[in-house]
Amino acid sequence: MISNKAITEKYISYLYKKPKTLFFFSLISIVCFSFGLPKLTSNFSFRELHGTDDPKLQVYDLYEKNFGNDDSVNLIIHNPKGIFHKETLQFIAEASDALKLMPEAMRVESIFDSNLVTAKEDTIVATGIVEKNKLELYTSEELNQLAEKTLNSPQISSYLLSKDKTISSINIYLVPSKYYTVNYYKFSTEVENIVNKIKKPEGLEV
Repeated sequence: MISNKAITEKYISYLYKKPKTLFFFSLISIVCFSFGLPKLTSNFSFRELHGTDDPKLQVYDLYEKNFGNDDSVNLIIHNPKGIFHKETLQFIAEASDALKLMPEAMRVESIFDSNLVTAKEDTIVATGIVEKNKLELYTSEELNQLAEKTLNSPQISSYLLSKDKTISSINIYLVPSKYYTVNYYKFSTEVENIVNKIKKPEGLEV
């Protein structure tokens, strides 16, 4: 059996005697391998790190089927004048409705959509903090009251409305990866295109 020391000595000797030949073959190897580089991909998702019969993966699949994917896209909306103005709220409402129509979106959360959980008799009710069908009817005073109500809600405060009431978000939760393959770059571009088509109030940034 040839020892590692002997192999090392032979390699060094060959390198010393024929450096150009070794360099030439190394260069050819690099060129050959470079053709496959564009095909290299990485996937560190939970699914790829576990076998198909892993109990943890089966529980994860059951969770995804019932509650959706962990992946989400978040739109941050900022208006120095405040979020609780009719024009800004109208923009959020229109954007939320348009984003719900995307096939990759399982659900969309905003201050309009199912994030305030209350109990009515024996029934649990999930509603938005602002009602879309009443948006045009709200007075400035009522909107201020809704803003304060939002800040006092642990379910929403700092999550969908900042403490200074100038920042909100629209959160798009994607369908389970097992049932739908999402091209994230394409999806983000489509979201941007949808949002850009909606008229923005002066000063609002997304």
